[in-house]
Amino acid sequence: MDKYGILTRDVTRDECPWLPYDLVKGSKVKDFYGCTYGCVSYSGTPVNIDDTEVFYEIPINSVKF
Repeated sequence: MDKYGILTRDVTRDECPWLPYDLVKGSKVKDFYGCTYGCVSYSGTPVNIDDTEVFYEIPINSVKF
């Protein structure tokens, strides 16, 4: 079963330059459970921001699951 979270604040490309676009507070993201190959930091969490298999790291303090 998929687990979704809501962003509790804006996450911008200034903060996370690997994002394809700025994420707005209140947006829904999907928790990512696949392999991240060790590239997600301890202060981040991997999420899907659209309906693809691609994951992005966002700050763990920016989302509530």
